[in-house]
Amino acid sequence: MIGEDWATVGPLLGGTATMTEKDGVPVIGDALRPGNLEDPAVRDRAYDWLTERTNTFINVLRPRVRSAAADYQGQ
Repeated sequence: MIGEDWATVGPLLGGTATMTEKDGVPVIGDALRPGNLEDPAVRDRAYDWLTERTNTFINVLRPRVRSAAADYQGQ
């Protein structure tokens, strides 16, 4: 259901979020190539990015997952 609504969901996720398909199933993800994580400054930026992306994904996807689950249970 979320994959079918990618035209709406994708821009809400922003950043570098992508949707691909694996075995005919939509897969939504994001990635960062931060550089050397042994460098504390690089690691801090990577964690900041991960925190922001995780919060965005949760805020955008949670209501859609709940709605899809409710629709599924109502069938």
